[in-house]
Amino acid sequence: AQVTVQAAHGLSPDEVESLVTESIENAEADFTARRLIELKNKAEGELRHLDKLFAEAGGEIAPEQRQAIETAARDLQAVVGGTDPVAIQDASATLVKAATPLTSLVMNRVTK
Repeated sequence: AQVTVQAAHGLSPDEVESLVTESIENAEADFTARRLIELKNKAEGELRHLDKLFAEAGGEIAPEQRQAIETAARDLQAVVGGTDPVAIQDASATLVKAATPLTSLVMNRVTK
């Protein structure tokens, strides 16, 4: 038995090699762009989730905690439209930390 593989896409070996080389050259930029998109999506999800938590139990936390959460949320919203993945990641982490009292309150309710 014998198997012969023939290209059905119509590209020459040089064209295939050129495409592979180009994809390798652009891999880092593609990775960075994907990371930025993923961080933005995650940050926007956190902001939406925070709105739900505030609606559910925002009035039950201390005013200074609420202020810290609102400040962190504004800071995240300010950078989420930008192109700095580190700034988005840092602001997102700050929001998660600031919102811990609120998330704990809601989670304790759920477990009861």
